[in-house]
Amino acid sequence: MENNEIKKSIDEVKNKAKETLDNFDAKEKIDEAKKIANETAEKLKNVDIDEVKKKWSWKGFFFNAYYYAGKGELKKGIVLAIIAGFAMLGNIFTLLGLGVAVYGGLKAREELNLENKFNWKNVIIASVANFIALFLALIIKGMFIGGGDIALVKNGYMNFNKTTTIGEALDNWDNCKNTKWESFTTKNGIKVVQFTCEDRNVKEFFDAIKSYYLLDDRTKKEDLKPFNIDKVLETIQFTINKDGKTFQASYGGIEYIWDDGKSFKDTKNPITILKQAYNNKDSFDMELLKNKAILGKVAWSLGPIMGVARSRAK
Repeated sequence: MENNEIKKSIDEVKNKAKETLDNFDAKEKIDEAKKIANETAEKLKNVDIDEVKKKWSWKGFFFNAYYYAGKGELKKGIVLAIIAGFAMLGNIFTLLGLGVAVYGGLKAREELNLENKFNWKNVIIASVANFIALFLALIIKGMFIGGGDIALVKNGYMNFNKTTTIGEALDNWDNCKNTKWESFTTKNGIKVVQFTCEDRNVKEFFDAIKSYYLLDDRTKKEDLKPFNIDKVLETIQFTINKDGKTFQASYGGIEYIWDDGKSFKDTKNPITILKQAYNNKDSFDMELLKNKAILGKVAWSLGPIMGVARSRAK
């Protein structure tokens, strides 16, 4: 009896299985599976675009220009390489160089096709562009910003004050409205570094002198011409010794330039100018002239001096 029941149960399972197989549509199930697979792939694709691209790229940050070039964006890679090369100039250019790195970190995943095969030939081209930009930056820095002999002087010290460098003292001298560093070699082979300072408060100072003279009714317009100063330039020259490591302040000068374009140059002790800069004192101190007694003394002492300077002006 038990055997008959077991056989009957097995037959029922077989019949049920046969019924299920007979109703199974293979094509329909395959199509359904494909649909699910496509939907899953699309979701993964969207995740790759929306999520992964928002992530930071360390390759873009560290290798920016070369990473762009290698992944097929050659033009942008060259531009980034040039900007990075000019970062050598310092100041705002250094910030631009940092900007290139940050740009690469933020944008590389978004702008590059990461599946592209890395092109080393493009990397070499970007490297050449970077080298050329770096070379030009060094030339510009030497000509206009100060490398070589200029750097030697600016980083040097004076014996009378070793608490700060010459460059720090002169570049931060409040007396100067504008400053300029330049280097040149004389005909007899002497290397010279020259610092020029355009003094501030010049017009205000000489206007105050003129106002004092105008208090006298006998003062004529012609008498005031020596005080029509447009600007005053003070110059220090440092000569570089043959060892290329030492130098000395060898010349100091002052140039008065009038509003009609005429000028007069005179010598001034370079150490006097340097000490004035180290003490951060103005050449034309307006505070002094607020005292009428001092204003009178300055006006009467400057009168003959400026008269002679004007007569010799060219």
